Amino acid sequence: MSTNLATCNPAALEIVVEACARNMPAELHIQQPDGDVVTAWARMLGCQNELVQLDQPQAGSGSISLAPRQPVKVILHVKGRRYRFDSTVVEPHARIRLNERMVVTGISLALPSELVEAQRRADFRVSVAGTHDIPVRFHSLTVPAPGPVPLDVHRFHGRILDISTGGMAVLIAQTELRTIQRGELFYSEFILPEDDQPLAPICQARHTSLVRAGTARLVGMQFMPWIGCDAKQMNQRIRRFVIAEQRRQLRLRR
Repeated sequence: MSTNLATCNPAALEIVVEACARNMPAELHIQQPDGDVVTAWARMLGCQNELVQLDQPQAGSGSISLAPRQPVKVILHVKGRRYRFDSTVVEPHARIRLNERMVVTGISLALPSELVEAQRRADFRVSVAGTHDIPVRFHSLTVPAPGPVPLDVHRFHGRILDISTGGMAVLIAQTELRTIQRGELFYSEFILPEDDQPLAPICQARHTSLVRAGTARLVGMQFMPWIGCDAKQMNQRIRRFVIAEQRRQLRLRR
């Protein structure tokens, strides 16, 4: 049901209503009080009184605790296109009427005034924040293929938050790495869960932002080809992990 939705532009409203009518899943990026971002999923249930109604968000580690006015980024896939909008939590424990007989507990978000069509990722990506602790080692590069490593090269560590065959998002403490520039190259090494051999891709920093009240840095990194890494084998191993982890998280949300 959709009522009193005059503040949302017609094109955006049509997409949101379509997603609610089909009870489509939404990907939620929820800003935590410490500045961290948690990825969760919820089904769209309805639009009413300037609110978007969803069922209770679930992450790989279970349900997510929310508070009023908490920032949320919502990503939808409607008719083969990917949309996103920024919102805030209005009611973290909303009573949502599905029909005359059924009422469920979900969440209400502020209805957005507009949606942005987002570029579809070329690779499936899975969040491992809260489900796996995957440390990753780095050292800086000045050329796109590592040779002998200088003794004074800068080395640092991080934790993988999400990963795909195309790249990964990494959380790095500010004590490990104070600054990073877009386009910088790094040698990396990590071991995926249930794998016994390390992966060693070269990474290029694509974007970065401060999180956790400025004590850590979230860095999006793209994997780059180089002669010392079998790209086909690496992609197969990452893809196998991503698919298995997606299935595991879906089972937990049922």
